[in-house]
Amino acid sequence: MQIKEMRKTRARTERSITSPAPHPAMVRRQLEKILSSARFRRCERMSRFLRLLVEHALEHGGAPTARDIAARVFDKCDFDSRIDPIVRVEARRLRKLLAEYYESEGAHDPIVISLPRGAYRPGFTRQSARPAAVKSIAVLPFVNMTNDESRAAFCEGVTEELINALTRMGGLKVAARTSAFQYKDPHDVRDIAKDLGVAAVMEGSVRVADHRVRVTAQLSSAADGFHLWSETFDAAFEETFLLQEQLARQIAEITGQKLHCCG
Repeated sequence: MQIKEMRKTRARTERSITSPAPHPAMVRRQLEKILSSARFRRCERMSRFLRLLVEHALEHGGAPTARDIAARVFDKCDFDSRIDPIVRVEARRLRKLLAEYYESEGAHDPIVISLPRGAYRPGFTRQSARPAAVKSIAVLPFVNMTNDESRAAFCEGVTEELINALTRMGGLKVAARTSAFQYKDPHDVRDIAKDLGVAAVMEGSVRVADHRVRVTAQLSSAADGFHLWSETFDAAFEETFLLQEQLARQIAEITGQKLHCCG
């Protein structure tokens, strides 16, 4: 995992090595964008940590001491780095959060804020605009469009089978069911993607009539909310579990192809 992160960091640096350093105002805008993301909103101390490092680098051109970090971020006024590893441990955690951010909603951000290993001075580099593969997705609960509430379980089954099928695809991160199922009511897919830290959102609906089932699936981009793909699947309503599995497999296969083409 560490080697993979190092390669990604090196690749970002190589892409921006000939670019001038970003203006402090651009760095501050990028900082606010990062801090407004879901993963940083949930980590108040990580947000304080990152803000301290970035502001100190912009204002003083260096890094704060470990003692200063411990006091201002972790409320440890009597900090001793020889016996307390909290700053080093939390720096690793911050580095991981930044990597996760740039792997998801920050993949297209113009400025990369990174934290080199063994240092508390962040790096600021420009990230050249480029198409990036969609590597993460959230599957929202498929909507029951019939007047029969007993079909709700079938809808949930299709959604769960689809999540399972997508999870088995290599190189694709799928938001957990419990996270995605919070959004049973209508929401803007861009807000959902931002909250869950994914690059695409799958929605769908189920209709059952006269022993036939129709499932409609729609894949939307987190960047602009536009549909990447939409398709309808019709089948005879027979063996429930088998039907759920077959529908999910068909949708997952096409979704995988579409996400691959977006890269």
